[in-house]
Formats: sequence, C-alpha cells, structure tokens
Amino acid sequence: MDLVLNAALSFPAVIFTVLMGFLVLFWSAVIMGGADPHALDPDIHHVDFDGHGHVDADHGGHGDGLAHGNSWLAAIAAFLNLGSVPLSMVASAGVIFGWVSSMMLQLYVSPMLATMMPVVAAGTLVLLVAGIVSMITAGLVTRPLRGAFVIQTFEAGEKLIDHVCKVTSSRVVSDFGEARFEMNGAPLVLLVRCRRENKLARGTEAVIIGYDARTNIYEVGELDPQDKKKAADLATQSELEEKH
Repeated sequence: MDLVLNAALSFPAVIFTVLMGFLVLFWSAVIMGGADPHALDPDIHHVDFDGHGHVDADHGGHGDGLAHGNSWLAAIAAFLNLGSVPLSMVASAGVIFGWVSSMMLQLYVSPMLATMMPVVAAGTLVLLVAGIVSMITAGLVTRPLRGAFVIQTFEAGEKLIDHVCKVTSSRVVSDFGEARFEMNGAPLVLLVRCRRENKLARGTEAVIIGYDARTNIYEVGELDPQDKKKAADLATQSELEEKH
C-alpha cells in the first residue's frame, strides 16, 4: 500500500493524481447539480433560426478554423472525438488511463530507467509515454459514444424570445442553467439564466424572455398560462407560414 501511495505522489504520476482529484470534484458537482457536464465544451457551431423550425448551420466557426490552420490539431481532435463526445468525458477517460499507465510505469519501468539516466529525465519520459497512452485510449474508448450526445450550443438569437423551452439542468439560476428547445429535427441546446427566484427544475417549461448576443445566453422566466398561449400562437403562425 505504501509503495502505491508513494508512486501516486511521486513525479510524474502525481500530475495525474492531482488531475484525478479535480475529476472527482467535477463529477461530484455534476451529480449534485452544481456544475454543467457540457461546461468544458467549446461553442463550435452557430445556427441561424428562421422562425419556422429550420436551422442553417454556419461551419465557419472554431472547428473549421482549426482544420484549415492546424490540420494536425484537427486530426488529433477528430481522433479524440472532440465535437462528437463531451470534452468532460474525453478528458475524464484520458486522466483515468493516464493515471493507471503512469502508475504502472512508475512502479515497474522507472526503477530500470533510473539506472540508465537521471531521475528527472526518466520521469519526463514516463510522463510522455503515459500522456500518449492516455490520449490513444481516450480516443478509442469514447469512439462508441460518438453521436450519442447533443453537445453544441446553438445560436438562434432574439428570434427565440417568447418561445417555450424545457429545462434540462437541475435548476436555473443567475450563473447556471441549460434548456432544450424542440425543433423539427435535432433539438437546440440552450444556455439559460434566471436572475429571479424561481421553481425552474429539470423537466419544467420556461419562457425565453431575453438574449445576450455577446455570451449566447438566454434569459428565461417561469411559464404562466398567458406565456404558454402566446408561445402556442407563435408556433401555429410559424406552421401556417411554412405551409404557404
């Protein structure tokens, strides 16, 4: 036991040990509803909402800029399934397998390397190998999850104001909240906030009352019968316009 503990707190395994600690704290916060599991995901796609339930994707965002300017970075991102699997899950897999591999190397390989090179050099080599192993393993184990998550934040702007969305987070407060806006096809995942005391929780409906273009965040409020009737009228009007 002491051998394992010493290895976990020695360079380079200690780096992954610290990351494991952050990982435990992060997922504990997610389980308790205090953190968004998609918080680490970049805003890759921007979508223009035309009011009829259709979206036009603009692929000129961060993802394409990366592909055109740094093809090797884009290749790494593709292998790691970034953009298809939440970054938090990819990072979690990488940290776990990085910790395991660094521990194995620390216990069984580092002693042999230390006889052939300085301790710091041996530790750096172990860290490099463990990092490569963690990336390869994270890419392989998360590959079956591609397409199973809706992780992009879509930008529909002020056209969603007065429409109804469904809360998907445990609560909606001034600095946390997520909701789903149903459309013809894949639903939109919205970052939402509410600065007033409310009873919004997972599964409840909320009305969109504002939009911040700078942060791509929507202000929502609790839904009353008048809001619901107004939203239904907007949806009916959109359907009629689409038929014509």
